[in-house]
Amino acid sequence: MDKCLDLVWAADENYVFLAGVSMTSVFENNADIEELRVWFLADNISKQSRERLEACAEKYHREIHIIDVDKELKEIADTGAGRWGEKQSYCAYARLYLQKLLQPYNVERAIYCDCDLIIDGSLEEILLWDLQGKAIGLVKDYNRVEIRTLLELPMDAAYYNTGFMLIDLATWEAKRCTERIIEHMRTVQAMYPFVDQDLINCVLHNEISTLPMRYNVNPRVMLYTYKNLCTAYGMNEKNYYSKIEYNEVRKNKPVVYHCSDPAAGRPWENGNHHIYSPIWNEYFQKSLWDGVYIKRSYTANRNSMIQQILSKIVPQCIYVRILRHGARKSMIRIVNVFQMYNFDKTSSHLE
Repeated sequence: MDKCLDLVWAADENYVFLAGVSMTSVFENNADIEELRVWFLADNISKQSRERLEACAEKYHREIHIIDVDKELKEIADTGAGRWGEKQSYCAYARLYLQKLLQPYNVERAIYCDCDLIIDGSLEEILLWDLQGKAIGLVKDYNRVEIRTLLELPMDAAYYNTGFMLIDLATWEAKRCTERIIEHMRTVQAMYPFVDQDLINCVLHNEISTLPMRYNVNPRVMLYTYKNLCTAYGMNEKNYYSKIEYNEVRKNKPVVYHCSDPAAGRPWENGNHHIYSPIWNEYFQKSLWDGVYIKRSYTANRNSMIQQILSKIVPQCIYVRILRHGARKSMIRIVNVFQMYNFDKTSSHLE
């Protein structure tokens, strides 16, 4: 492989340990790639965390650069954008500035990874993937179809997950992707339920190339049959992957596991029921955060408890219909709430 593999994570102090485990999984599975660099977008992380990140890279004889993003995240906050996650952080938006932050280093392509990803295979093939002139490559998500109303997308349009992003930085710059998103936040709408992910789907929908599903596999893919997942989320082969592609991922080992779906708890919590806990723990135990990060206890809320009970006692084909009814009503309420944050729709933002 003659190209450098440039990987990016972004985290504040609360999630450095997660990024560290994710980095460890990449290093373990990409030892044959000669040149691999890590770019860590830091939101006020401690000296101890910086040193542990550097030690992690040094252990695997890899290069790491830690870039502070305080200025960029302040610009995001000034637009009135919503915070994300349990810790209510703006850090998820840091990925929007990748082209600007990496431009001085002549990076051609970069792969952005959410902190809760486990990379359990080689990334060599995907780095060289043909994006067909698009700025970014993403994997389609199974988010409910109602979110498309808020984003002003057709119901049969794909909705993408931004947890794993292959970015062609020259095309991103040429298409003015960062500027278009910031302009949209300032003049159209800044508050979305899935924050930067919704913004990328809304503003950059025509700049997205579809990646193979195996590079960002959320847990319900491994839990549900194709028919049941489509039933639960109101999807079909027009706005999601085909049944053949779906079953291929379920049959063969994914490259990237996305430890989402808090209804089962998270793998880094004691007492969780997450399907990816074994694989996350495998890399946690290999990381420099084993013995440093102490797992907290998982306490299911009322809705999560009901879901767990129903999923065990009701046949899946019936359970997904219950889930579809309740969850889609919830999504409609969310869409209605967030539509009130719209500033101005006099001009189109889908270029």
